[in-house]
Amino acid sequence: MAAEEVAAGDVVLVRWKGGVLLHLVKEATRERLLIGNNLGRVNGWVKREAVVGRVVRLHPR
Repeated sequence: MAAEEVAAGDVVLVRWKGGVLLHLVKEATRERLLIGNNLGRVNGWVKREAVVGRVVRLHPR
């Protein structure tokens, strides 16, 4: 997965304020991603380089 492939609506693992968190991508530009949660809250912009991974599949319970 390349950071350039991440788009709005994707769920990504990002480096954020000294930690690593799972976030929903609200908006995407060429260089940055606006991240938030599924309840409507927006956390802020991160550079695409902060992306550690993208959710591609969920494990069934």
